[in-house]
Amino acid sequence: ILFWIAVDLDATSPKINIEGFEGRLVSYFKDSVAVLIRSLSKLECSLLIAMARLSARHANQPFNLEMVLYEYKEFVTFEGSKLNAIPNRDLAVRAVEKLTQCQLVRNLSSRQGKVQKDYRQM
Repeated sequence: ILFWIAVDLDATSPKINIEGFEGRLVSYFKDSVAVLIRSLSKLECSLLIAMARLSARHANQPFNLEMVLYEYKEFVTFEGSKLNAIPNRDLAVRAVEKLTQCQLVRNLSSRQGKVQKDYRQM
């Protein structure tokens, strides 16, 4: 936010004013992805972070739920973590499905049913 406020400074308005600051804050909070991410639960945010780490580590290769849960487990077992224990599989599946509906994650599997699904972060 401060970067964009500094960009707005020029010879005609060399000082930061409250109107410019408020304008940038409003535009920041209207960012749809930011609003969407702020609405996610702790589990959904943690799974999204786990997926981002997997994408970075494996050069954007697809990943499955087991890989995501293993990565999530590293968060939970980290000393000082305030996250709850590993969720049951059904809860994790629902959280990933919500991330898919929000278009933060894409399901690469076209088949339905009890087939292992692969995902990719958007």
